Amino acid sequence: AVSRPPITDRFIRPGQYVADEVDKTQIVLHHTVGGTAASTLAWWNQDPTRVATAFIVDRDGTIYRAFPETMWAYHLGGGIDSRYD
Repeated sequence: AVSRPPITDRFIRPGQYVADEVDKTQIVLHHTVGGTAASTLAWWNQDPTRVATAFIVDRDGTIYRAFPETMWAYHLGGGIDSRYD
């Protein structure tokens, strides 16, 4: 069996992601320019534009989960289903 790196939950506030369970069919990679995962999570929590992604990989390789994997990022769902715009 292949081992997975540990994932640390650092959930952002509700409202920053779509809280509906959605089946996934793709993986989307998103590059975020910034300091650390902690500063990115803090920004997402106060940013009204709801641009969060499900996971952040910090500079040291630590993986953070920003919201449950069954949920959906607004910036991905908006083009698929207008109820998330």
